[in-house]
Amino acid sequence: MEKILLAYDGSETCDKAVGKVSELAQDLNASVTVITVVESATSAPSLQNGYSSQREEKAREMAEKCAERIGIENVNIIAKEGNPAHLICNEAEKGDFDLVVMGERGKSRIKRFLIGSTTEKVVRQSKKSVMVVK
Repeated sequence: MEKILLAYDGSETCDKAVGKVSELAQDLNASVTVITVVESATSAPSLQNGYSSQREEKAREMAEKCAERIGIENVNIIAKEGNPAHLICNEAEKGDFDLVVMGERGKSRIKRFLIGSTTEKVVRQSKKSVMVVK
């Protein structure tokens, strides 16, 4: 296992996933990429331009703080806006990652019974192995 993709949204379970990724990366000498995806706003397209760049900048800042906590050199960062599950799966495939790590539940307002809706979609749709941290 050489490449790990950590999906991070700042939730409590994602914070726990940071610890797991840190351990794995150090034990396996693996590279880590942190991806943070903010869901697309549903407002009028004319109002989205400035708002979108602000949201992506906030996502980048969150990913950078997460990367600092991992404790290895050269953590890559990806910050995007769009459908989180879709973008995480695409990035996992495009970047040829060996493992995707996610928290059990994210910050979504919609509560799921067992696992978060984004996590569930990634587990079902990803062609890469997914580790869900409780």
